[in-house]
Amino acid sequence: MILRLSLTTFFALLLVFTSGAASLPAGSEAVPSPDADKVLITKIKKPGQNAQDLSLQKRFSFSIAPMPARDLESWDEYVAAYRLAKELGFDIAHSYMQWGDIEQRKGRFNWQAVQYYVILSRQQAMQLSMEITVINVNSLGKFPADLDGKPLTSPEVQQRFLAFIDAFSRRYADDISYLWLGNEIDTYLAAHAKEIPAWTELFRKAVAVVHRNAPKMQVGTVLTYHDAVKNQRTDWIDKWGPIADVIGVTFYPEMMPGGFKPNQIQAQFDALVKDYGAYPLALVETAVGAVTDFGGGEEAQRLYCQELLTALDRHRSHFVFGGWFNLHDYAPAYLRHLRSLFGGDTPLTRWFGSTGLASFAGKKRPVLEEWRQRVQNFRAQEEAARKAAQRTSTSTPAKQ
Repeated sequence: MILRLSLTTFFALLLVFTSGAASLPAGSEAVPSPDADKVLITKIKKPGQNAQDLSLQKRFSFSIAPMPARDLESWDEYVAAYRLAKELGFDIAHSYMQWGDIEQRKGRFNWQAVQYYVILSRQQAMQLSMEITVINVNSLGKFPADLDGKPLTSPEVQQRFLAFIDAFSRRYADDISYLWLGNEIDTYLAAHAKEIPAWTELFRKAVAVVHRNAPKMQVGTVLTYHDAVKNQRTDWIDKWGPIADVIGVTFYPEMMPGGFKPNQIQAQFDALVKDYGAYPLALVETAVGAVTDFGGGEEAQRLYCQELLTALDRHRSHFVFGGWFNLHDYAPAYLRHLRSLFGGDTPLTRWFGSTGLASFAGKKRPVLEEWRQRVQNFRAQEEAARKAAQRTSTSTPAKQ
């Protein structure tokens, strides 16, 4: 219970620091003007891979949230983070936005932060994956100011959210490959079971809106696996899997029963695929912390990187994409606030501040180079398999 409540606060604060900071970039590189953003977007070459073209999925896609180092208000640092992510072999930039940060008043939308994410991902020829956290772990996300305090079951909230998704999906039909409605929704709905029917119907209608406006955009929602295992609700995927194009999954092995054990990772992924594999999956969040409090550490990160890429390769037919959670750790200001909430420097606050491939100061951890090398090997094996398949297809006589 303590971990779940803490995770709720963590992700609520995370959205404040990530989505809010993205709206105020400054730096020496050209910062896009909010008024000219759509012009800039159209001038940047789009990724060659279409989210719905399954014939192009032979090359596995890797995702990460390219959180910047050193300065959350520096456009240069955002550009550098996305560039580094691309150099490390990540194809998809994962991001988070709150409904209430975009629609601040009824029908009045501030698209600036979303458009910065679009521009950043396009500059590096990365696909963009974005969560709209209408549900965020153990709580509701940020609603527009005039809806603050109203329940998810409110007809007004539901009507307004559908209107927002209509505007969002029309605007970004060609810019966002993966749209996620809600983050770790099973945790919130487990404590608010009476809201499940209302959420399911809202989700169904929202998916239909996206399909109508943006047929290339894959739409789904995000569920936990570590919490679902602990609380015996892995079957809940059947509530929303049939509606979604893809189900996003978060998996933190340190939070699994028994903690992080490298020799159990393959079996845990086998179980994940057994429990969730009836639906297309995307591993939107996974990591091991660089601190040792929950069985992690820098060496544990490196070992998990090895096991993770092995598991994704073994189960590539089940995952649309997968990768590491965040590129850099969270900003010190965010961590100070977290410590004030949790009563000081606790194991949980230390863990929250250590899941990146590099520190917020930009210091690279061993896992970063491990990831780079492993992905290079992964790509080489993919290419060898592709060439072997081509040779087989060209050498096989056609049937008469």
